[in-house]
Amino acid sequence: MCRHISLQYCIDSMNENTGKVPLKECYSTPEGIQQHFPYELDQQFDNLIKNPPPGTCVVASDKFGEILSVFFHRMEKEKLTHMAAIVKSQKHAMAVRLRIKQTPAGETEYVVSFYDPNATNTAVRYKAKNCDSFGSLQSFINIELANIKWVKTEICSECVGIIPYLPREQAHLLSCIDNELQPPLSPSALYLLMQMGRMKILFFFSIS
Repeated sequence: MCRHISLQYCIDSMNENTGKVPLKECYSTPEGIQQHFPYELDQQFDNLIKNPPPGTCVVASDKFGEILSVFFHRMEKEKLTHMAAIVKSQKHAMAVRLRIKQTPAGETEYVVSFYDPNATNTAVRYKAKNCDSFGSLQSFINIELANIKWVKTEICSECVGIIPYLPREQAHLLSCIDNELQPPLSPSALYLLMQMGRMKILFFFSIS
């Protein structure tokens, strides 16, 4: 179920020009979810895993902010104002929405909304004037869930997969970002890669 909800969050993120997701209206009740979520989400998620788009990567949990920075810089280069992505651990799926906006004062603001289906109708939102300032994955976890043991072991684990979600005509704009750090793989990273059906992927890992 988590992968269906996370994918729908990505779809809603890209369907709305404002980048807003109707969490209260469509994610708060069983009836709202049933009406809002199409049956074909399962097949769509499988297709996304089997055919991962450009920019798909595995990232160390404590380097999560670094991959957000990579995406923000590419968005600026390609003049994208918003994008979304699935964030996949070994046993769970979440989502993230990135947005670049201009403040009334004319300053650039980078906004990250992190969505965990365990907190179904809320998202953790951060904004900054420097896109290189975002932190680890754990800093984005809902505060009511952050200290639960299984959240630490299964969600804030060693690494997560990032699967960008953009309209098909824009997907190529995230290609060729695989020239970053490539230290040796860990067992959990290999497991995620096998789950995601791809081996040649960008890596960000802490070097012990």
